[in-house]
Amino acid sequence: MPIYEYICTRCACGFEELRSVSHMNAATCPECQGEGMRQLSVFASFSQDGMGESRAVAGGGGCCGGGGGCACSMSV
Repeated sequence: MPIYEYICTRCACGFEELRSVSHMNAATCPECQGEGMRQLSVFASFSQDGMGESRAVAGGGGCCGGGGGCACSMSV
């Protein structure tokens, strides 16, 4: 299950919830029990090599076949 980020519409508290995709839009604020509004989350994936060094794990091809994010939006 993914972790989603929310902001409470009542008290503006930011919080995270581990939720199934079918329940991603519904969350209750842990501070005031107000309604949590889901935020756009940015995920990164890392792995450790045999020496314990962290390395970014490349994603799928993006919209234009680049190695992760879309290369079309990158400025040179």
